Amino acid sequence: MKFLKYFILILVLFTGCVSTEEMMKWKFSPAKKYAVIPFDCTDSKYGEELDQKVKVWLEHYNFEIIDDEVFQKNLSETGLTVEKIYKDYSKVIGKVNCVDAIMLGNVKIDKTSSVTGTGASIGSQSKYTDRCDVLVIDVKNGEVITSTTYISKQDAAFSWKDNIEEVAKKIVFQLLPH
Repeated sequence: MKFLKYFILILVLFTGCVSTEEMMKWKFSPAKKYAVIPFDCTDSKYGEELDQKVKVWLEHYNFEIIDDEVFQKNLSETGLTVEKIYKDYSKVIGKVNCVDAIMLGNVKIDKTSSVTGTGASIGSQSKYTDRCDVLVIDVKNGEVITSTTYISKQDAAFSWKDNIEEVAKKIVFQLLPH
């Protein structure tokens, strides 16, 4: 009986551990290097803030995120720009060598207003819908490693800054291998 307990314990330990080699087989893995390109958004402050928060959450899950300056330098050496990548991400295939993959996203913010109440208590109410489409692209072959869409709905009473941490966290969580 004692032998069986030890055998089960050893079995659990070995099957619960994932080596770096095994993680490299995962398409989206902490064992690879990533560049997060600033998210394309009509509200540039929102896009920049979301970009930064996504990086923080990826690092929280032990993903290696390359420094923006290093990535921008590598892009300029290859004649690429973020704008060119957004127009056609296949341009990075075989040209960017400082990372294994790039993450890029598009954020669409819709604001709708409606009239509420009647008589003296008439007013307006605003709601925001953020739609974030995120792709992770392998720079060696152009394959979409993973992607997600996250939609967040909120009342105007909350600022986007109040919600951005939650949006970034959920985007990263949806991208993680399950």
